[in-house]
Amino acid sequence: MSLIKLQRIVFVFLVSVISVTLLAMEPPQGKGKKPDKPKNEQKEDREDLKDVQEVVGLISALISTDDARRFAGESNLTGRKPLPPGTRKNLAKGKPIPPGIAKEKVPSNYLKKLPSRDGFEGRMAGTDLLLVRSADKVISEVLKDVLK
Repeated sequence: MSLIKLQRIVFVFLVSVISVTLLAMEPPQGKGKKPDKPKNEQKEDREDLKDVQEVVGLISALISTDDARRFAGESNLTGRKPLPPGTRKNLAKGKPIPPGIAKEKVPSNYLKKLPSRDGFEGRMAGTDLLLVRSADKVISEVLKDVLK
């Protein structure tokens, strides 16, 4: 057997051993796929979220998306561009408004048509209408595509 053939065989063997070793290793702490939760734990998590929302004082907008959309049309606020999908998914009930999102106050002619809530304010972000707690800017409700 020639020296070149022996080197190739040793090289293939070493690459194989290294590959198998890397595949068998555990992912680093906090990385990799998380195990699925059993259905009963998922249900408990949703119930816990409802409890948290009640405790932190999140409320409903008390208006349907269709009514809000109709009022937006009457107030000439439609035709806005949506936020990019990655940014838009960060607008969620119970989360603070993410920094860097262009959020505008709702104009007074539109605000007069919406139900008012003490301690809350309306904000526009892309095509979405947000009900935000004034004290800490936590989103209480997201009405999607109202300003589309």
